[in-house]
Amino acid sequence: MKLKGAGGIVFMLIFLLGIEVQASEHAFSTLPENLQTMLGEYRHDWARLPEKKQHQLLEMGKKWLSLPDDRRNAVWQRFQLWERLSPEKRLKMQQAYQRFKSMPLQQRQQMMQGHKKFQQMDPKKRQEMMMRFKDFQRRGQMSMPGGMMGRDGSMDMGNMPMSKMPMGGMR
Repeated sequence: MKLKGAGGIVFMLIFLLGIEVQASEHAFSTLPENLQTMLGEYRHDWARLPEKKQHQLLEMGKKWLSLPDDRRNAVWQRFQLWERLSPEKRLKMQQAYQRFKSMPLQQRQQMMQGHKKFQQMDPKKRQEMMMRFKDFQRRGQMSMPGGMMGRDGSMDMGNMPMSKMPMGGMR
């Protein structure tokens, strides 16, 4: 798989994996070959990068290379989808993520459980629920801040209470 650039992959890993980093100093030429290849665009500036940035790049590179191929491919596909989004949709998704992070833990857990159940549903039933949900929106019976619904069936329910969500088929 050809990577578009280390900058893009670094952003993707920070965004999707949330890696913590420990400090140490490395000369670029002493890095393993696979990391040098992955971080090649930083080769000439490596010595001038802040130590913390070097460590972030190294740790994220190691984490990326340690992922099984199927997981790496899945993450890469999600990143490519992200890159294709318009700036407006990216902003909406970032805002939805911030709303999700600001929810109480119990509410986040409920949403994640609901999403997991939704993803495990028969595709036909999932499509049916998505259509029902869109119908609710069209009739104005429910509004959804940000209005995000992905083609894959993922939904941003904003700050809507769980009891108001159209999840009748999931119980």
